[in-house]
Amino acid sequence: MEKIEKKEIIIITTSLGNDGAERVLTELADEWVRCGHKVMVVQTDYNKNACNYTLDKRVRLINLHFDRRNRLQWYLSEIRYVVRLLKKHKNA
Repeated sequence: MEKIEKKEIIIITTSLGNDGAERVLTELADEWVRCGHKVMVVQTDYNKNACNYTLDKRVRLINLHFDRRNRLQWYLSEIRYVVRLLKKHKNA
C-alpha cells in the first residue's frame, strides 16, 4: 500500500455562501482534513452571504476584515494579504 504524502492546502474564496460551489468547497475541505492534510480556507468577503455549510473544526478558517470605504484600497489589502500568506506557505 502506497503512503500518501500529507499536503498543506489553501483555498481562497469570496465567501462560503449557500451556492453549489461553496457546498463542494466545504465538502472537499472536510474530506482533505479527514485524510490528514492541513487545510486553510480564506474568505475575502465573509459577510456577503450567510453560510449554511459548516467546516470540520480542523479546517483553519480565516475571515479577512478590511476597511471597505475605499474599494481600491480594500482590494489591494486583500491581494497583499493573500500574497504574504502564499509566500509564508510556499509548499501549499
